[in-house]
Amino acid sequence: MNATRRAGAAALVVLLAALLSIGAAPASGAQAVPDAEVIATDLSDFPTVRLSVALSGDAAIADLDADDVVVTENGDPVEAEVDALSDETLDVVLAIDVSGSMAGDPLAQAKVASLQFIDELPSNARVAIVSFGNTADLRSGFTTNRDSSRDAVNALATGGETALYDGVRLSAQQISASDATRSAVIVLSDGGDTVSAADLDGAVATLEGTETDFFAVSLQSSEADEAALDALADAADGSVVPASDPGALAAAYVDLGQRIANQYDIVFESVTDAPTATFAVEVGSSGAEASIEVALPDRPGGAADDPDDEVATRTVTPLTGTTEAGTLEQGWVLWVGAALIALALGITAYAVLPDSNERQRRRSLASDRAPVHHDTGAGERFVESFRDTATRVADRAVERSEQGSSIDAALDRAGLIMRAGEFVALVVGVAVVAGFLLYLFMGIVGLIIGVLVPIFGAPTFLKFMAKRRNAKFGDQLSDALLLMAGSLRSGFGIGQAIDSVAEEMDDPIGTEFGRAVLESRLGRTTEDALASVSNRVQNEDFEWVVDAIRIHHQVGGDLAQILDKVSETIRARNRLRRQISALTAEGRMSGLVLGILPIAMGLLLYASNPDYLDPLFTSTGGLVILGGGIVLLIAGAVWLKKLVDVEL
Repeated sequence: MNATRRAGAAALVVLLAALLSIGAAPASGAQAVPDAEVIATDLSDFPTVRLSVALSGDAAIADLDADDVVVTENGDPVEAEVDALSDETLDVVLAIDVSGSMAGDPLAQAKVASLQFIDELPSNARVAIVSFGNTADLRSGFTTNRDSSRDAVNALATGGETALYDGVRLSAQQISASDATRSAVIVLSDGGDTVSAADLDGAVATLEGTETDFFAVSLQSSEADEAALDALADAADGSVVPASDPGALAAAYVDLGQRIANQYDIVFESVTDAPTATFAVEVGSSGAEASIEVALPDRPGGAADDPDDEVATRTVTPLTGTTEAGTLEQGWVLWVGAALIALALGITAYAVLPDSNERQRRRSLASDRAPVHHDTGAGERFVESFRDTATRVADRAVERSEQGSSIDAALDRAGLIMRAGEFVALVVGVAVVAGFLLYLFMGIVGLIIGVLVPIFGAPTFLKFMAKRRNAKFGDQLSDALLLMAGSLRSGFGIGQAIDSVAEEMDDPIGTEFGRAVLESRLGRTTEDALASVSNRVQNEDFEWVVDAIRIHHQVGGDLAQILDKVSETIRARNRLRRQISALTAEGRMSGLVLGILPIAMGLLLYASNPDYLDPLFTSTGGLVILGGGIVLLIAGAVWLKKLVDVEL
């Protein structure tokens, strides 16, 4: 790689890291702001106007007063009084889907979200817990005892079908029997109704006569019945809160809890002469704003005296945070992930930018040429500086563990020009990137796989690289011996013959012979230098060459002729080895496919539908089947390897 290509590659790596950081960071405009919502308008005492406002997110200010609110009528500020509704009695029903499709993470996240929701409610609020699976059951009646409510939530277990409509009716019945001033019903479901005694019309009819805040939290799945949830929400003048995955439930429930707990009456005198008015409420420093347009009574062209016409139709704004997908879409997570990816890309620049200057220096020492130093550009200097800083800590860790020498030896055999600390830093960088990316798609299981596979697979990778390098060394060996024999016939000595191979042939044999020349110039005998090459490449054919040179050194003879004979033998062995490889290619490919396919399919199914594989991990029969499959897979892989592994 010349200097221009190296500088271009370095700049490309830096640019890619920067783009990844920008791409992974959330756009500021994509973040939902804290929200406020006008949930009711009372014009019965007009010109006195009473607005009921619900707050959530950052707008949920404790003990909100008039100083925290800016109220405008058609854009003009008006003085308003703010009265909290927290002193009023409040009853809340939590209805939770416990059908079989909620097994595993969905129900676990639903429990966490429900407990957080309960914590958001005022201490005087009464909570009831309803579950619906095969049947709808009242798990806990209205109570202010939080421990009792928490125990009822924690005791929920999944199984069976979905009696959604029965669950809604049971929840509505609890509210109808309540004497509380305010009430709310929160229904969580991930699917449509399958076994209810009631139908959708019956559930809708039950809700139509109930004055309550109704929210249907829809956990998105292939079984979800959005139309039915919309019909239920419309019947109670409520709304559907979508949750894209189980991790989004906590944010949605916290917002709902804040919305129910933080409701205020804002009272002011209307001063406009217009037939209609737009009332806007801006809450505190959060910037949350809610507005509603109404037709005013007793004005020319205003609404009729019919009380039903005094309240204008309003558009319900989605709650702050209910469209969030959980922790993974929070801004700080994406920033941290972008930083980790950029860090790992800088470290993995070793794999993209091999240090050709170091290799050139070694070859120059092995020959009579002066080393050529390429000028480095700004991009390459940045990568090298970043690399040195990142690997300094890894170097210290390797020195303390006393594993540096074994890692250096493995890197030497694999032909990777890097220190042990650099390789450790590279593995850690790959593990960080793989763990973070798999965590996005597979959760905690993906994180574990992404971190452990690079760490425990690094030794296997080094062995694979060493094996591939040694195989290439073996393919080059016969040509190298012919070149040495020709040099010896031309009158050169054994040292010069080895040097000619180092100069004329490519890596790995050119590099290894160059090291042998360098070691011999530093005082080591030629036989010992070649023996060290044999120890690194672990090639049986080259051991014969070293033995032949040792024997010639002791007894004399025509070394060129000996090398010719050895080269002919090696060429014949390589030809036979390639024939065997061609004949066993189908068996090796079959073993590879049959070994990877079950694992790949299992990971794909787990990523797309974890519930489908739950029986394998949660039942005795599933564990037996899983264990038996693993044993058979290992036995089949070993058997196929024995079939295609032919020894010469």
